[in-house]
Amino acid sequence: TVYHGNLNIAAQYDLLDDAITLSGTISDVEVNNKELGTLKFDGFKNNENLNAHISVNENYGKADFSIRNEGTPLIYNLDISDLDLTYVNSGMPWQNTIPVTGQINAELNGSYDKELKSLGYVSFKNVETYLTENRIYLKADQDTLWFRDTEVLARNFKLYDKKGNTTLLDGK
Repeated sequence: TVYHGNLNIAAQYDLLDDAITLSGTISDVEVNNKELGTLKFDGFKNNENLNAHISVNENYGKADFSIRNEGTPLIYNLDISDLDLTYVNSGMPWQNTIPVTGQINAELNGSYDKELKSLGYVSFKNVETYLTENRIYLKADQDTLWFRDTEVLARNFKLYDKKGNTTLLDGK
């Protein structure tokens, strides 16, 4: 796997407060000659606090992730809009062993202390994967997983195998 991009970063270290602040971009990101676009990031870290944010907004979708920790727990936010997994997966190291196609959307907010707590959803549109080592094929047409506190909820979530047989997930 060959990665390529132009890194532009601004960083500042405060010796008295033992704090670092940074922001920047990685533009013209390419993986195996496939252009993925521009990643933007910023963050702050000292002995008591952590804030970090990374985003990408390109023709193949949008992804925005942030975390912050001002004591406990760690707080996170994830927003994904129309992310084309075919495009993203084609540049990943696992592309030959776990091919993935389709599109996802997600809005998740949550925290992590002793356990992960989430509120939101991840929706799948024509998502297909084939785990080549195990020869497992799965497809989800138009389904959503809901997250509430420590639970994952499936409401008539349908998974299809290669022959079109359906497994229905309904419940926690």
